[in-house]
Amino acid sequence: MVAPIASPAVWLGHADALQHYLSQGVSSPSLALDAGVVAGVSAARWCLMALVSGFKASSNASNAQALSACSPLDVVWVGAIPGAAEEWCFRGGLLPAISPDWRGAAVTAIVFGLLHLLDRRRTPVSAAWATGVGAAYGALYLHTGNVADAALAHALSNVVSGLGYKLGGTQAPDTPS
Repeated sequence: MVAPIASPAVWLGHADALQHYLSQGVSSPSLALDAGVVAGVSAARWCLMALVSGFKASSNASNAQALSACSPLDVVWVGAIPGAAEEWCFRGGLLPAISPDWRGAAVTAIVFGLLHLLDRRRTPVSAAWATGVGAAYGALYLHTGNVADAALAHALSNVVSGLGYKLGGTQAPDTPS
């Protein structure tokens, strides 16, 4: 399972860095913090969907494209893998390369948000949302010093969002017209 991810890193001479990241685990004390970030991101997303029809439409269009053919178990993988991979890239690689402090977290959050505009279904509100959650994951990484925490929080936030969409139980109510 790691081979498709690891092979390019090994080819590019980054095997030591990859081994370091794969050896990082999530500690018990940080699990509560990770869960708090997941709960905060999920609640904020739900509220934003309830208040901003454009954000809800954009989120639903993205979810429909990615999740329509998925079973609930598939949603776990479709949500978790990209979320974790984005954190390894943005918070685990780019953030420390820019500046291993709040400046790196700010720059990576902004870049993360702007990249979400490349999808034509996304709106400026979606980009602002991605910037905000990117900042939250960056703050989590800086606080714990462990990219695995940010990866776990992002993966679980995506899974909560995807399952909410797929199962319909936690979707935001219709936005008033």
